[in-house]
Amino acid sequence: MASTVQDMIGDYKILEIISTTTQETIYKAQNPQGIIVTLKLLMHETYTADLLQVFQNKISLLKAASHKHLLRYLDFFDTSTSFVVVYEYSSGILISDSIRWKGAFSENFVKKYTRQILKTLYYLHGIGVVHGQLGCDKIMLNEEGMLKIFDFGLGKRIDEKSAPEIKERKESQFSVDMWSLGYILLEIATGREGNKNELLRAGLDENFRSLVIQLLDEDYKTRITAEEVFEHPFLTKLRDSFINRHRRHEARTSYEEDEEDKNNETELELSPKLGEHSVRTQLTKTTRIGTSSANSPRGVVSNNHSFSFVSAGEQSFFLENLDLNSNRLVSSLETLVQVAIAKPETKESLPAYFINLKEIIEECEDSSVLNLCFKIIALASESTHEILEKICTSGLLCSLLQYVGDENEHEFRLSIAYILKQLFQFDDLIKMCLAAGALEALPLFLDADFENNKDLIFIAIDCMMPLRHNYDSLCIWGSFGTAERIVMTFSSLINEDLEYLQKTAELILTFARGPKAEHLCSKEILNLLLFSMRKAPDDILVLIIKSLRALAEKHANELENEGIMVDLVYYLNKSNPVVHEAIEAMLDLCGTSSARVEQLALANCIPELQKIIINESNDSQSALDLFCMFAATSQACRWKLRQAKSLGFMVKYLNDDNVIEALGKWIMQDPEVESEVLKPCNLDIIAERISQETRLIKWEGVLESSNTIRRALYEAVKKKGGNPRVLDLIKQVMNRYEN
Repeated sequence: MASTVQDMIGDYKILEIISTTTQETIYKAQNPQGIIVTLKLLMHETYTADLLQVFQNKISLLKAASHKHLLRYLDFFDTSTSFVVVYEYSSGILISDSIRWKGAFSENFVKKYTRQILKTLYYLHGIGVVHGQLGCDKIMLNEEGMLKIFDFGLGKRIDEKSAPEIKERKESQFSVDMWSLGYILLEIATGREGNKNELLRAGLDENFRSLVIQLLDEDYKTRITAEEVFEHPFLTKLRDSFINRHRRHEARTSYEEDEEDKNNETELELSPKLGEHSVRTQLTKTTRIGTSSANSPRGVVSNNHSFSFVSAGEQSFFLENLDLNSNRLVSSLETLVQVAIAKPETKESLPAYFINLKEIIEECEDSSVLNLCFKIIALASESTHEILEKICTSGLLCSLLQYVGDENEHEFRLSIAYILKQLFQFDDLIKMCLAAGALEALPLFLDADFENNKDLIFIAIDCMMPLRHNYDSLCIWGSFGTAERIVMTFSSLINEDLEYLQKTAELILTFARGPKAEHLCSKEILNLLLFSMRKAPDDILVLIIKSLRALAEKHANELENEGIMVDLVYYLNKSNPVVHEAIEAMLDLCGTSSARVEQLALANCIPELQKIIINESNDSQSALDLFCMFAATSQACRWKLRQAKSLGFMVKYLNDDNVIEALGKWIMQDPEVESEVLKPCNLDIIAERISQETRLIKWEGVLESSNTIRRALYEAVKKKGGNPRVLDLIKQVMNRYEN
């Protein structure tokens, strides 16, 4: 249960305490963008300035680090009482807790996590970082089963597991982390903590024991390095005793040979024509004794190019070791691809390989191998809902999504995008995709390099469309540069594909109405959007202008680009739906800024509005309301009104009280317009309208403008035989100003 904690630390909202000691407190928190992070507070009095400087230098390196097995460091700042480290939040279980609750790890998992730790240490040492306090309590297994190393501590924690050079107070070297790895391997292999000599007597495999002894070499100068561990027999060779427990057998080729197992057998075609041979075989759920394939390297492909098949349990082990170690890995994967293409019915058998493919994807860095793995999964995704569900539930999708960024090869990304497209056909699978990280991944397909990535972009748009009305989706997208990517995509699509241009415009509109709309308000993004939309067809323009209106509603002051008003004037010559949205957008924007009213005037908006008002369209009243804003805004606006001969235009609409008020403000603040008012044609219309009134409150602006105008209006109303009450009221105003 979360403890009661302070509300904020810096810009971070505290959600709960994760752990606390006398030296430090760790919080779960939320940054200003809504992303969950971890905060670690280090009390000032606990650490010396020199030690903190060393740590801060390490954090600077780690902030630039990017590795899938590291929790990313995001920030480091100081408060009045403590130093605060901010790093990526990840839920999961510590390896130390897993050992305590479940005991030792299996040999396969020991190898798997050894490789992951090694790759991470190799990366860290390559950028000059020593962890210094590595242990099972500093390594987490997240919900997808991926290892995450964290907590690069201060100082040198000294205990019975510390490297000799640490105990001797020597400077930390990379060798310190290798010593720590030795203890980690002992603990995960034996399932307990203890003295190294005691643990080494635990009946361990000789290759494993040899590796640990070299890691726990007392002399750091001769201690094994990360590169050397990769070449150690424990990681490069399979144990004979282990292999013997999992012999490979060829499956029989007929159901009739074992009627007892008939209902438990699943037919599986795995080999296309290889040379002159075409093999049709089946996989049973029980072990079939047949001709051994031991003479074939790793049992992958026999001399006659036919596959050797095993029971379901043995097959998993066989493929796991094959995939990780065999020099036939590429040819085996190629065969699976060929079979699935040549005989589509075999796609339903591919889930048997998902665990193995996941292992390869997480551990292998060979692009040709990864590409084949992605193709196999893409082929499997063309099958049933059940298989698509397995892609999610097996954790395979999480592994795939690590490769969606534009730093990866196009073929990788295309296969993954295709798999997502298949999954997004089903509502229940969409939810699974989101849980696996698809929400964060989809915007990464929206590449700036449109020409070479159209296929990726179209799939991403299709997948994003059903998510666009979800509040949480928009919050998360707001933190991934999605607004910029969507606008860049819109710009690229202008002359390309109308269907996807429409969809992208709908995404922009939804984003503008969402909780992270401010990301659309930067000058660069607005410039690109405004430039691109000029070439868009009218139905698309309507959507984009609606987006601008949505931004104006909540973020009018953040719309930095002055060109927006000029562009809106440009759209007053478009079709009626576009004109409607443009006028409404102008009203929304001008309601909070007189500067924007002036921008409209200087962009020659006044003559365009007069045309719309004269045409008496559905937008005439809105155009008239906007027109009335110019009179009282600035001298520049009134100058543009005079240029457009707007007084003669305004007097024709004196049935509208807003026009009367605007006319009064204009006449009062602009002496140069007096001559226009006194023209007989204009004066007669004003006198006719004013003579119909019983009260003159709304005419105060006109009547208080000048003695000349008051007297002229009095004579004009009197000449028309106007209402004596009106004449009396005009006379009262005249007397008030003349006295």
